[in-house]
Amino acid sequence: MCAIELTSVQTAGLCDIFDRQSFESKLSETFEHPLDADPQWLCQLNLVFAVGFQMRNDRSIGNDNASKILDRLERPGVKRAERFYLAARQLSDPAVDFEAGGIGVLQSLMLIMLYMLASSKRSSAWGYLGALRCRHTSATTNR
Repeated sequence: MCAIELTSVQTAGLCDIFDRQSFESKLSETFEHPLDADPQWLCQLNLVFAVGFQMRNDRSIGNDNASKILDRLERPGVKRAERFYLAARQLSDPAVDFEAGGIGVLQSLMLIMLYMLASSKRSSAWGYLGALRCRHTSATTNR
């Protein structure tokens, strides 16, 4: 939950990818029934964790307990953000699901773009922004 809070705090005012209330209810549902979780949703959840961990260095958390948990996860030599990103791409790659996707693919591409920007991979971020634009354009013209 700490990484989710970090992501929402760090991207506040920049972009709203999910409705906070529906995101939290879907998260609770995932914890209650983890085997029933959709791979695309798990991909998005891992991307949220990746963005949260990648942007973590900029701001500390007010909760000491949460801060200790994050410090334990982020031990020296372990790039937790990158691991969450790679796990997300293995669960459901939005670049592969591009044509068939709906709002979930757009949300995933937006999260990947944020991760790339936070990782100083600006060229890749611009590529994903272009993909977002193409997907949005094709979705609106096909209505």
